[in-house]
Amino acid sequence: MRLWLLFILFSPFCYAKTLDIDAIRKLGDKQKPTISSPIFDIIKAGSLNIKLEATTLDEIQKRFGGRIRHKGDAGESVYWLCYVNSNQNNSKIFWFFSDGEMGGDKHAVTEVVEQQLVSSYQKKDDGCIFGSKALAAIDFGIPGLTATQSEVRKHFNISQANYNNNFSILSLYPASNLSKQEFMTMQTVSYLQQNKKIIGIRVRQITSN
Repeated sequence: MRLWLLFILFSPFCYAKTLDIDAIRKLGDKQKPTISSPIFDIIKAGSLNIKLEATTLDEIQKRFGGRIRHKGDAGESVYWLCYVNSNQNNSKIFWFFSDGEMGGDKHAVTEVVEQQLVSSYQKKDDGCIFGSKALAAIDFGIPGLTATQSEVRKHFNISQANYNNNFSILSLYPASNLSKQEFMTMQTVSYLQQNKKIIGIRVRQITSN
C-alpha cells in the first residue's frame, strides 16, 4: 500500500541529540497499525489550534514567524518550520512539517514534533529560529513531554516499549471526508524516552488511497 510505504520511508522524528533535518527524517515506523480509530485530533501550539492536513505552514508562520524551508524533490520533498524555545530549565525544539506531495500546494501540516533539548541548541542550517513566548509548549491531546513511560503504556495499552526501546503507535481508519470514501487515514505517534521519561513526541497524519 502506497500509504504504508510513505510512513516507513518518510517519517521524520528526532531520534538522538542531533537536530538537523536529515537526522530527523531517518527514523521510520516499523510497527503495523494496531488501532482502527483516530489517536489524536486538535493539536494546540500555544493558542493556535492545528488540525493535520488542514492547517497550513503559512498559518503557523503568520502566528509564530520564521521562514518556511524546503528540501528534496518528488517523494522526498518536505517543507518545514522550526522553532527553539530556550531557557535555563526547560529548552525545547518544535518542528512543523508538510510532506511535499501529500501536503499539497498550500503545504498543509502533516507532522508535528516536540523534543526536550538535552543540551544547548547549536544553530544549524535547518531554518530553526528562537521562538516567541507565544510558543512555549504543544498540547497533543495525548500524553506528551511531561508524561512518564508508564503513563504512555497505560494510555495506549502497551505492555512495553515496542521500537528500539521507544514507543510507536499506528492507527489506520477510513477517511472521515465523504468525498474520499475510498481513502484511508493513517496516524502515527512516536515517543522518544530517556530514563523512563518522555523527551520527544512526534505525530503524523496522511490520508491516501
